[in-house]
Amino acid sequence: MEIIRWGLIILLVTLLLLCGWFMFRNELPIQAFALLTETAPPAHPREDGYVSVLKLAPWTTPHHIFPNEWRFYAIAGETMELNPIHPTVLMKIHYLDRYDRLQQTWIPLRVELDGYVYQISKPPYDHLVQVYIKGSFVHRDGVYWHECDEPYCAFAETIDSMADTGMGISNGFIRHGILPPANPAYGYLFWQAEAVK
Repeated sequence: MEIIRWGLIILLVTLLLLCGWFMFRNELPIQAFALLTETAPPAHPREDGYVSVLKLAPWTTPHHIFPNEWRFYAIAGETMELNPIHPTVLMKIHYLDRYDRLQQTWIPLRVELDGYVYQISKPPYDHLVQVYIKGSFVHRDGVYWHECDEPYCAFAETIDSMADTGMGISNGFIRHGILPPANPAYGYLFWQAEAVK
């Protein structure tokens, strides 16, 4: 037993000496093992501009406005047309998450339902917008689509419940900061937007 212990100690010391000899022989500088601390130049100058503008906005995460509204600020992006069940026009919005990282999601501009057309005016591209949801179905603790009696609310509830958060896209975003999907195939915020003047 004593021989095995001394054998392991000699082996360990030999390995340490070999490592030291290898480093000095090859003159490996200590900096070779240091982590890089320089930041790369920005890959997307437009996105840096978005971040700068959004940091000056009153708030970038959802805030409750008494009595029945939730609101945050974002930058209006491009539009896209979908035709899943109902012809839909979506607008991408860029916003900051709670860590000031630029995120994106989508909101509807136009949805053609059976005999009804939900439509809001399109804010200018690359403009600061207020993104909001308000109504009697909006409360301090979230959005209750089942309390909404507008013709679009059943469809909005379906879209809002597509993401598997257990509470819906809007309520996950409001209550816990769970980011809305960046891909509209997984749902989107059925909120409205208007340009900041």
